[in-house]
Amino acid sequence: MDWENIGIDSDLARAVRENFGFKSPTPVQKAGIPHFIGNKDICVESCTGSGKTLTFLLPIFHKLIKSGFPKCVFALIISPSRELANQTYEVAEKLSKNFPLASLQCLIGGHSREDDIFQMATFDKNIVIGTPGRIADLLEAGDVNFKEVEILILDEADRLLDMGFKEKITWIIESLPRQRRTGLFSATMTTDVQSLIKAGLRNPIYINVKVTKNDTNHSQALPKGLTNYYSIFPTYLEKLPALARFLYKNPDKKVIVFFATCASTNFYLYVLERLEKLGNLKFFRLHGKMKQSQREKIYKEFSEAPCAVLLTTDLIARGIDFPDINWIVQFDPPQNPDFFVHRIGRTARANREGDSMLFLTKHEETYINYLTMKNIEFSNIKLKRFKILDKLKDIVLEDREGYEKAQAAFVAYVRYYKEHNLNYIFQFKHLELGFLAQGFCLLRLPRVSEILGKNIENFEQSEINPDDIAYKDPQKEERRQKLLIEKEEMIARKKEIKIKALRDKKGQNKRKRSRSEKRDAKKQSMVEDFDELGREESIISKIRKGKMNSEEVKSYIAENPHIKTLFRKKKH
Repeated sequence: MDWENIGIDSDLARAVRENFGFKSPTPVQKAGIPHFIGNKDICVESCTGSGKTLTFLLPIFHKLIKSGFPKCVFALIISPSRELANQTYEVAEKLSKNFPLASLQCLIGGHSREDDIFQMATFDKNIVIGTPGRIADLLEAGDVNFKEVEILILDEADRLLDMGFKEKITWIIESLPRQRRTGLFSATMTTDVQSLIKAGLRNPIYINVKVTKNDTNHSQALPKGLTNYYSIFPTYLEKLPALARFLYKNPDKKVIVFFATCASTNFYLYVLERLEKLGNLKFFRLHGKMKQSQREKIYKEFSEAPCAVLLTTDLIARGIDFPDINWIVQFDPPQNPDFFVHRIGRTARANREGDSMLFLTKHEETYINYLTMKNIEFSNIKLKRFKILDKLKDIVLEDREGYEKAQAAFVAYVRYYKEHNLNYIFQFKHLELGFLAQGFCLLRLPRVSEILGKNIENFEQSEINPDDIAYKDPQKEERRQKLLIEKEEMIARKKEIKIKALRDKKGQNKRKRSRSEKRDAKKQSMVEDFDELGREESIISKIRKGKMNSEEVKSYIAENPHIKTLFRKKKH
């Protein structure tokens, strides 16, 4: 089946062939586009890399062509992340090359809000793509007009809800015209997604496209051309030497390596870039703690690179499409098990072939059983390792910047493991902290609440003081030395203040009294003596008059023996 047979405009079909090189539609495009063009709301559940983006962009452009490209916001596309919004914008921009009247705008955080308002007010944008936060912000302030929106797209709807955008999405939907077409695209149909469908769509057509592998009857939400491997290591310590050799053996491949935390991404980029054996490889990193401008720059550079290695987190696990990825390596398993499929879906996209590799330690091997139960097939492979542990330690310890990255990565990894969703597989008690610390080339264990009081095996505290490791950058080292001096001075001042306070307290206790204080104290003592004498005379009087029985007398005399000298013994 070619493009014209699914109902899109002939000029649009030609644009797809010319700009993307796609000769025919994918299964999800064949199933979804005719319904959307036919003015039906659609809910699409499909595997990653199946062509969902063009499934909603082609109907939008088709309707724009038939409507004469109206000078208003005709279509609104909401994406869960800035990266996915940017990617959708780039696909739409590529498609619009054949249609000069198509006008696009991307509304996301990290860009100038004032510039967004100016662009929307000055130019007639008929397709707006953005994230819920920026769209809701501009809409609430009255800076954008969506009163004539005819098509709404909720891309990666399950992720939109997982990220806490439910209230914003609901509010945006309620602010749009009721007479519109809505397309909802999701990797999974959760309870929350079903609720959103009921609230935002009218009598939708449900489309569920999955892939069946040729050699199995299992239906899988995985790309057809994907092959999965896993490798088991004795401890965490062996994982980096294995990764280094794997990358060395694949210099002409485009590889994405997933880590559990941003700190691990920073650390491993620092180390891998400094290994001489990997000197010919180009490395990139991408995670959520980077500035938006940096993220966009890295995304562009890695996309255009013919072969390179991207170290990243689950920031790009869903929806982001990098061209021609050969390998996905999961150095750390995802904390959320749903993201395993999303990660490996970055390769074997658009009917291409690709491979994935999962790294596990011996205590984590049951994770394979868990994934197999979800109809994900694996082949076991034993990876060889470089003997580079001493070299890695030298790299980390030659510059304080590297050691600080190592400490941060260790702390973040401990917390990632402690909070893992599959804690019955990734059990914290089985995390070998000593080997983990060695893997990050630590001299001493940082004070982390999760491990305080634990007996750490397979790790010896170094005699080297981490404070003695200097920055290679002279300016950084100069600032650090100043801070150390200030810190020492502050400690000395605090100690001096404490000693002075103790001296003052001791001095107050031994201070001589003045004459007036002595006189007042003597007067007070005389008053107290007089009162005591009066009480004793009263008791003696009662005893002599027989007003106290013998037991009471004995008890009083036992407590006040000196009273015997004040009266003659009498029988009572």
